[in-house]
Amino acid sequence: MTVSKIIIIFTVLITTQFAQANDIGFKGLNVSSYKNSLNIALDEIDVPHLDFNLTQINYQCLSSIRIYPVHECENGRISFIHLQNQYQFNFSGWINLKENSWDIKLTNDNESLVIYHVSSNKNNIKLKLDQTPISELSKILENNISIDNDQIQGTLTAELMVDFNNQLLINGNYQLNEFNYESESSEYILAETSILGEFMIRQITDGYEFKGKNSIDSGEGLFKDIYLLFEKDMIVMDSYISFNNQFNFNDVALNAVLSDVINIDIDKIDLDNLSMIINFDAVSYTHLRAHETGRNL
Repeated sequence: MTVSKIIIIFTVLITTQFAQANDIGFKGLNVSSYKNSLNIALDEIDVPHLDFNLTQINYQCLSSIRIYPVHECENGRISFIHLQNQYQFNFSGWINLKENSWDIKLTNDNESLVIYHVSSNKNNIKLKLDQTPISELSKILENNISIDNDQIQGTLTAELMVDFNNQLLINGNYQLNEFNYESESSEYILAETSILGEFMIRQITDGYEFKGKNSIDSGEGLFKDIYLLFEKDMIVMDSYISFNNQFNFNDVALNAVLSDVINIDIDKIDLDNLSMIINFDAVSYTHLRAHETGRNL
């Protein structure tokens, strides 16, 4: 399941006016209250035009039983099952059913994922990731990419804006901290690196495309026999990735430039097996030899 599909799920749960009533199927609605606690349960939400459904949807608010015209809760809890995986989030904010307006925030338990949505800007959703371990991201992406957490480690901090105006458009910036990567052959290694970047994900006719620009300014790297200390020589990278509508990868291309030392083109990347073809174009042979002899990883 991809991040964009999670976003769509929240959009359906919170703002069903994005679709006509007959586009969404609800089964088994049950509303109950006890003292100051409200419980809403649904057996299933089916959204055919988005090609997914949710089951065992449960919402609980411990501070209010009022639903109409305004439901307001600061300590709510929502959970559901999608593709046999269970998701749970905390809810805070308000929903005005009479005026069709809202201001809500959803977070996971450790608040490493925060989602904001307000009716005054209903075609946009804001997401924040705060020091989210890559191991957690691999669980989200497990239906599309198999990530070996022994090969890739680190934490991700990011801020994203998702635009649903016409086609899906996501813009954001991010930072990977303490990022470590080692290929199966140990020819390519990144150790304790910090990666800063910005990106755009755009829906196209036959799928999606990703464009990004990022830099590595700390840590160490090994590219075959070339050792790099990024504090001395920052590396700047441009990347392009395209997906089909099932979120499988079509094309991946990366270009990396290390100041006056080297230009690297990376293509034919097999993300399932974490393998790639790397072509080097050394700009300065003298400088390059200095990096070769300075290898100490």
